[in-house]
Amino acid sequence: MELQRELSLIFYKACAELRAEAARTYAGFLWWILEPLISMSIYYLVFSFILARNIENYAVFLCCGLIPWRWFQSSVMCGANSVVSSRSLMQQVYIHKLVFPCTSLLSNTFKFLIILGLLIAFVLLGGYSPSVHYLAIPVIMLAQGAFIAGCTLWCAAIMPFLPDFRLLLLNLLQLMMFMSGIFYKVDRVPEKLQTVLLLNPMTGIIAAYRNVLLYNSWPDWAYLGGITLFSLLLILTSTRIIHRFDRIYPKIA
Repeated sequence: MELQRELSLIFYKACAELRAEAARTYAGFLWWILEPLISMSIYYLVFSFILARNIENYAVFLCCGLIPWRWFQSSVMCGANSVVSSRSLMQQVYIHKLVFPCTSLLSNTFKFLIILGLLIAFVLLGGYSPSVHYLAIPVIMLAQGAFIAGCTLWCAAIMPFLPDFRLLLLNLLQLMMFMSGIFYKVDRVPEKLQTVLLLNPMTGIIAAYRNVLLYNSWPDWAYLGGITLFSLLLILTSTRIIHRFDRIYPKIA
């Protein structure tokens, strides 16, 4: 019964946040689409025309990396600060602290699903044909979702104790972005460097989306499985931390 109450709270709180976010701008829900389009246009201009990456159909290639990355980045940044930003609410009423990062995860996942649909349409309009390999997309999403959840919960668990961690997280995410192969093909870098880049789970996840959407091939199942197992371990440990300090967070946040 308690779990059902918290799941309902996460769902309704996510819906409320989405409505509030849309109400803060004139474009409303349309801004969820405009914002990533503007961001991708800027990156496309910089890396395609100025730096000349020499990758065929670079706009589609870039979108297949940027859209999964934005799901990861926005979820982790919002979720990491979710407990701290809910300080006043925590001091007024008891809510299990897992509710806050989970709400952020749900709202960002909803927005990603909308943009993913547009990405698939963009890929098809770019001249790529759908294939049976599209069946792998939900599996890739589950692996990425698990990784996002693990990172988000872990960051949310430690942020109240280490407020300066937010600054470190910003720089870490920037480093991960440039190491994830969003702007270039990983197989074009030296082999030793490829090994280093693949230590970043987002590198393999982005490659998996591109294999399916652009190259009509299956993702690396073993790599996705490894990411999922690591993510589940991260979820388990971070959940235990949040549960352990559930009553402490309102006093230190």
